[in-house]
Amino acid sequence: MKLIKNILLLVVIQFSNAQNYNKIDLSTVSYTRNGLFSKNSVSITNIDNTKLLKGFYEMKIKNYPVQFYISKKGNVDGTFKEFFFDGSVASETILKEGKLKYIIDFDSVGDKVRSLQVKKMRIKQYNPKRRKWVSKRQLAYISKWFYKNGKIRRKSFGLSKEDVKVIWYYENGKMESKEMKFQLKKTYDTLGYLKNKIVYDWDKKEIIKSDYHKGKLESKKNISTQNKIWNLDGTITIDESKTPKKGFYLSDEI
Repeated sequence: MKLIKNILLLVVIQFSNAQNYNKIDLSTVSYTRNGLFSKNSVSITNIDNTKLLKGFYEMKIKNYPVQFYISKKGNVDGTFKEFFFDGSVASETILKEGKLKYIIDFDSVGDKVRSLQVKKMRIKQYNPKRRKWVSKRQLAYISKWFYKNGKIRRKSFGLSKEDVKVIWYYENGKMESKEMKFQLKKTYDTLGYLKNKIVYDWDKKEIIKSDYHKGKLESKKNISTQNKIWNLDGTITIDESKTPKKGFYLSDEI
């Protein structure tokens, strides 16, 4: 089965390489990169907003070559490729009739440095009316960063660049820490054992820190929340009026 898949992949690559690309100039089209979850994440039309004809196209964006395919519906479909000056692939964006599915970024020697996938996931969000975190299935992105050896360095998912829900950090393929914004933080030792855990209890307005040794609980304590504001949008900020002022001042009354 694996051999058949590899053969089919080779056929697809050879077929793609054999395509004749219609070379067009950027000035003759309207090129737009929209949001991750939009109906047309990459939109390319004629300058008058009419749809391009079905086929393979090639053009340059800021002197960097790009190649893409327009479907019979007039959408960018399949792989939108961006190249370095030397002709090596810099990025591949996979779309299905304009909708983003996957992005892979490469460095100048061809190593994968980052990937991004769009899919439906169950995500916890703070509900200000109910004043609690609720779980909801919705479109989200999963982003991964890689070391030179291909192992994951960092992973995150969220609803936008400004709304990251969870971040995982890795060292040599092992999870080093996990952070769920204003809900939970975990750190692990080099052997993969849980080392620390911080839980944000929104019902009791408490922050609880637990310390572990080789995964076994050693201590547990409440962190003072006297100067914390538990906001309705699900964030925690500092109440400056309750924060002790640091430093010193000079008085002119001697």
